[in-house]
Amino acid sequence: MKKITLRLFAFVFLVFTIQSYAQFGCDSAIAIADGYTSSGITTLGDGSQDWNNNPPNSCVYGVYFDSDVYMFEYTSTGFEELSITIYNRVANVAAGFYTTCSGMDFGDCVGGAALAADASTTFVSSTLSPGQTVYIAVGAYSGGLDFDVTDFTVSTISCPNPSNLEVLSVTPTSAILSWDPGNTETAWEYVVQAPGMGEPTGSGTASSAPATEAMGLNAGTYYEFYVRANCGSSDFSAWVGPYAFATQCNVVTDFFEDFEATTGTDLPICWAKVGTLGTVNGTNDFANGFGSTRCLFLGSASASERGVASMQTISNANDGTHQIRLQYRAAVASQIGQTMELGYLTDPLDANTFTMLTSVTVASTLPEELIYAPSGLPSGTVTFALRSGVENKNFRVDNVRWEPIPSCPYPSDLSVSNLMSDSADLEWIENGSASAWDIEYGEDGFTPTGTPTLENVADNPYTLMGLEQGTAYQFYVRADCSGGDVSDWIGPFAFTTSCSYYGLPYNQDFTDYLPTCWSEGNDTDVATGSNGNNGGWGNGGFLNNVSNSSARFSFSGIGDMDWLVSPTFDLSTGSNGMAFKVGATGYSGADAVTMDSDDEVLLLISQDNGANWTVLQTWNAANTPSNTGDDIILDLSAFTSATTRLAFWANEGTVNEAGYNFYVDDVVVDDFATLSVEDNIHIENMLKYYPNPVNKTLTLKSKGSLESIAVYNLLGQQVLEVTPNMDNANIDFSNLDTGHYLVKVIVAGQTETIRIVKQFK
Repeated sequence: MKKITLRLFAFVFLVFTIQSYAQFGCDSAIAIADGYTSSGITTLGDGSQDWNNNPPNSCVYGVYFDSDVYMFEYTSTGFEELSITIYNRVANVAAGFYTTCSGMDFGDCVGGAALAADASTTFVSSTLSPGQTVYIAVGAYSGGLDFDVTDFTVSTISCPNPSNLEVLSVTPTSAILSWDPGNTETAWEYVVQAPGMGEPTGSGTASSAPATEAMGLNAGTYYEFYVRANCGSSDFSAWVGPYAFATQCNVVTDFFEDFEATTGTDLPICWAKVGTLGTVNGTNDFANGFGSTRCLFLGSASASERGVASMQTISNANDGTHQIRLQYRAAVASQIGQTMELGYLTDPLDANTFTMLTSVTVASTLPEELIYAPSGLPSGTVTFALRSGVENKNFRVDNVRWEPIPSCPYPSDLSVSNLMSDSADLEWIENGSASAWDIEYGEDGFTPTGTPTLENVADNPYTLMGLEQGTAYQFYVRADCSGGDVSDWIGPFAFTTSCSYYGLPYNQDFTDYLPTCWSEGNDTDVATGSNGNNGGWGNGGFLNNVSNSSARFSFSGIGDMDWLVSPTFDLSTGSNGMAFKVGATGYSGADAVTMDSDDEVLLLISQDNGANWTVLQTWNAANTPSNTGDDIILDLSAFTSATTRLAFWANEGTVNEAGYNFYVDDVVVDDFATLSVEDNIHIENMLKYYPNPVNKTLTLKSKGSLESIAVYNLLGQQVLEVTPNMDNANIDFSNLDTGHYLVKVIVAGQTETIRIVKQFK
């Protein structure tokens, strides 16, 4: 009796164990067949079936299998595709197809999806081979499962897909393509196309073997290929691909690389990082750049971890006819000091075979240029390379050329010395035998035309005269090797003329801010004077009228003591005066305001070019300018210095009561007897002209219409006349004799005569 009881207890325990743990592990998967459905599949979620496995080979997030898992299995009878639809009722559930399963781990995932609660999800496996077993796992992140299998469908595939696409070898114009048959088929179609075109929509090129040579490709080009099986009677597999590859680059005799065709960190197709050390990649480049948006980035992590970049292979390295030319720079100041080495690789795939030819130190964040004509290199093909130095720093490279050595080398190392208010000495290094040069120059930001402003300049340095004081310019130079042989242009080089003094009359309407030869200062008191730093003054519409520009200071806090300082004026004639407008409004609109209790703006004058200052007028809470603008005329006859400067000094004090704007506009310095605030336009400040001396073309620019321009020689004879009736004009001096000329200009009804020197007939 006791034995029977024990046996019955054991039987009941065994049945309970099988029901509770039937789905615990791959060996307990439920075998299913085509058409299988099942409702109300649940698990306890009490921890008794938890896998706690988080399998690493899942194509759905592995944590979905940390708790309960329910397993199905299916074994194919032919080439088949499976589809399963599951209606799920709980959260944090996923399902997937797997071709391997052992214990509580599965892998080789061929399809899967997360399952939303109270919703149906269908997912499809990839092609199964005959006799292949696939496992379907439904798992929960936490808790139990509650789902239905509403459909399980097995579809026979009559023409299976090829697999294992590969490119066995490439040349500049061809590639050997390879794949594995899906079944016993003996015919295929393939398509070779540009990357990213998507799956082919038509027929491909026929192949009777699972390997073929694609011909007629372009050298150094990216491609992709697709393939499909042809099982006869118009029965094709799906297209399989894309498989990406690139053809070899041609061996060339010239090349130019500006990296503009690259994206992200990609390198040009004919360039490569050699070895695994250091950093070599493409990168964006904007600030202080090479005039383009992309460049090469090289860096070293240490003396033994240096980046090496190989270039396109050439065949004429030892001919003595070509040179390497490239630009380089540091990205930021902290990276200055790295070495850039130029050399070649005896084995293009081995960084240890780098042989150095020359090196430079990266000394600036602005582009510098390396030009190197090699000699004594190996005959045959050579692959040039760049290598970063031993410092833990990086640099950038752009516009790399292997080019013929020019018959007329261009100058280098442009510079400027002896900067004056109206002249500058332009200098360069001549790299050939030229004894004459052409110069093109203009105000900063001008667009070069390639037509010299000055031709056949014989002096280096060359003194450029007739410039505007306090003005930024750029210049370019090219060598003239005679007989029509000229070099490329080199430049631009930027410089700014100094500020001297202004004669009278003078006016300033602050249309351009900061005006020429004006300056700012910040956080210094009157006794200390301006420090020349940018301060709180800026540009804004007078009284918030956007159509009338002015200088503006916004009182918005405490503590600022900011300067707006004029150029130097020559008041030595005496009897001079100053006219201007001031006003004050709120930040927006034109409402009247009262300045804060300890805010003030002082008008100051200095007779020693800014060393010491005297107060001319004060505005404060008791003397706030109106919101309609106040016209001010001051007698400056007591000040007769040739080094006089004026300044507006804004002091925010220590109390912040309200925010408002203070305006200054239409500053005029002139003879006091004739001074008027409204008379604030003078031709001296409306007209600009350059170059002077001139060789071919004199350019005139004006803020008003140039009504008439007449050119006279020193005998008083008129030799040219034009009536542009526009704000700019180009006067052709090329046919005039060398010498001095007077140019009479009428602008907006006012007349100005300027003296111009003509040179180089």
